[in-house]
Amino acid sequence: MTADSRFLNIPEELRQLTQWVNWRIEPRKGKPTKVPKQPTGVNASSTASNTWSTFERVAQTNGQFNGIGFVFTKESGYTGIDLDKCRDPKTGETEKWALDIIKELDSYTELSRSGKGWHVIVKGSLPPGGNRKGRVEMYDCERYFCMTGAFVPGIGRGTIETRDIAGLQKRMLAGEFGSSSKAIPARDESESAEDYRLIGEVQKQARTSAPAVLEGAFRKLHPERYAERNREKGDRAGKSYFRYSIENFLKRNNSAGHAGPAGRTPITETSNAERIVLKYGEEFRYCSDRNVWCTWNGNLWVVNDIGGVMRRTQEVSRGIYLEAANETNESLRKALAVC
Repeated sequence: MTADSRFLNIPEELRQLTQWVNWRIEPRKGKPTKVPKQPTGVNASSTASNTWSTFERVAQTNGQFNGIGFVFTKESGYTGIDLDKCRDPKTGETEKWALDIIKELDSYTELSRSGKGWHVIVKGSLPPGGNRKGRVEMYDCERYFCMTGAFVPGIGRGTIETRDIAGLQKRMLAGEFGSSSKAIPARDESESAEDYRLIGEVQKQARTSAPAVLEGAFRKLHPERYAERNREKGDRAGKSYFRYSIENFLKRNNSAGHAGPAGRTPITETSNAERIVLKYGEEFRYCSDRNVWCTWNGNLWVVNDIGGVMRRTQEVSRGIYLEAANETNESLRKALAVC
């Protein structure tokens, strides 16, 4: 089942409401952030209903974004409960405290985008007093959930039920849930191994040993993982987690005897074009019937934007010089510097 078809698992009573947004991962204050968007690409807000859309509209434009989201309002009468970092996506095992909450609420439940947590939605409002502690968050207004429709049979319900969550809120604020976990270290270790595996795959595709170029390629191919793992792990030695991991990956491979031309982008006009496509392939198009270049400015396609295309190619050229600066092999450095 595709991501779009899974959206139909979302209860119809939510899909009928005009409380939907798209979202895209963007840097905010140096950190990747899930920014709500209107289908046009303009920013949306969880507190401005005139920026929300119908389910059908955001589902149709989902391919242009990272996902869709449902905005909670007091008027609609729903509360979302977010159970974070409680599930191992590789084994499918969920920590007992989270399963207990899901069983207690017995309402619509779906996997989070990362597969590491759960969303539960109930009918009912959240009493005053607080909406988050530890790995549990509760919202009934001015927030949105990144919806997946990833319903797992046997975990919660496929329908939304009316529940009194006052008692659950008190226990959450008392720190009863998710205060400790023996599964986290093992899960994190396996996730780190997965990070290195993906870095290796991206390097094979990008065919470069320049950390900055490789990081850009990883961010483009795996935007959600790049954002989430950077947020989870924090900076390392003044660098983002993935930049630090990429540099370590390259050092390990070099020490293992994998340095040199293998895996590197060839130094040809064709390969330089491949560099451009890798970095900016989703941002410009050549319209053959009109004989013009078009570039995407974040909101719409700009027709005959030769300047935009040139700026992108110049940026790639600068990246090649950066690749040369990071090259330890003298002959390859010289070849890159003149390509």
